[in-house]
This record gives sequence, C-alpha cells and structure tokens, in this order.
Amino acid sequence: MADKTYEKKRKDLEEILFELSKPNALSKNENNKEIFHRKLEKIYWNGKDNENFRHMYSDIFAIITAIDSDEEIGSTEILSENMKIIRESYKPLKSGSGESIDISKSLDKLYDHVNLDCSRLSYSKKIENNSLTRLKEIEGVVKESTEKMDKLNKEVGKIDGMQKEYISILGIFSAVILAFTGGMTFSVSVLENINKASIYRISLITLIIGLVFYNLVFILLEFIRKINNFNSGKWKWSYIVFNVIITIGIILTITFYVCFNFIK
Repeated sequence: MADKTYEKKRKDLEEILFELSKPNALSKNENNKEIFHRKLEKIYWNGKDNENFRHMYSDIFAIITAIDSDEEIGSTEILSENMKIIRESYKPLKSGSGESIDISKSLDKLYDHVNLDCSRLSYSKKIENNSLTRLKEIEGVVKESTEKMDKLNKEVGKIDGMQKEYISILGIFSAVILAFTGGMTFSVSVLENINKASIYRISLITLIIGLVFYNLVFILLEFIRKINNFNSGKWKWSYIVFNVIITIGIILTITFYVCFNFIK
C-alpha cells in the first residue's frame, strides 16, 4: 500500500470517528448506517486480504483523547454506542463482479480498540473523581483538626494567663503580709527597747532592717512583673535611689556614732 494512500485512509478514518462521536451521526434511517458501512469498506477493503488496511492503535487513542478533551467535537460515550451499532448492523456485501466484500474482522478490531480506550478514559475519570473526593475529605479533616488545635491553644493561653494572675495576686498578698508583719514586729521591738539603746544604734538597726525588707519586697514584685512580661521602667530607678539613700544614711549614722564616742 502506497504511503500516500495509507495516510489518506488514516485521515478518512479519523473523520469518520469524529462524525460518529456526534449526537446525530446515526438516526433511525438505515441509510445513514449504510453510508458509514460503505465509507469504512472503502478504507479497509482493497480486494486482497493480505493488503487490507489496518488502523494504528495509536491513532485511535489520539482520536479518543481529542474527543474527550473537547465537548464541541463530540462524546466518547456516543462514539462507543454508534460503533456498536455500526458493527452489529454490518453485513458483507457482494460487488458487481461477484466478489464478496467483508470487513467484519476490521470492524471488530476497530470497535474493540475504540471501546477499550473509551472504557479506559472513563475508568481514569472515575479514579480521578474518587481521588478528588478523598482529597476534599482529607482537607476537611485537616481543617477541622486545625480549628480544634487553635481552639485548644486559645484555651491553654487563657489557663496560662489565669495562672499568672493567680501567682501575681498571691505574690502581692505575700509582699503586703511580709512588709506589714515585719514592720509591725520591728516597730514593737523598737518601741520596747527604745530606752535601752542610743539613738545611733536604733537609727542604724532601723535603716538596715528597712533596707532588707525593701529589697525583699522589690525582689518579689520584680518576679511577678517578669511572669506577666511587664517592664520595670522607672521602678528600677526608684529602687536604686532608695538603696543609695538608705546606704548613705547607714554610713552617716555609723560616722556620727564613731565621732560621738571619740569625742566623748
């Protein structure tokens, strides 16, 4: 078979399959079927069995793929149904010379290849749709899990904030109790022994104990501020100034006490 003739028959078969993929390709009129029978006989029959046209499977696959990818061309389902009708309604024909024309085997192969590729594409679409459905289900589960995790994180954050508030309240309460108790104890002790010691000793002890208590309360409040992520700011400067003043007072008290005893 010459190359040009073979290529033309490939092109003619492609056009026939495209025609059969359209909704109105076949009607109840038997003439339409006969027209396609004659066209296919012209392609497949050469008068010699060993030289009959054989379509390429790759051509069938390309045609089916083209039809499936563009709805305007046609439908693979319609093509499969029409090919079944063409195959089942075909009857061998006798030419005027008495020669019998029979392309039944070729039509069987053509139908088989067309139906095989149509079924394969349909199965692939089914798998794809199932995969997309499963993917959407997984996305839904992931989204739900993420929402639950966010909600849980918010609840944990609230609990953590409440814990810090409780620690802050307890720390402030402890600082107040410590300052009040220590101050009261010290005041009572000083008042009971005020007549037994000199003014220098009382002042020195008062300054030292005041310095100790102030630093204890400051350390406790600083710990509370760090827990709640508060900046100390100006509070640190007041702490430094207070400590400097008390330290100077202690030094002056000791100096006056030494000078007084030296003069005396």
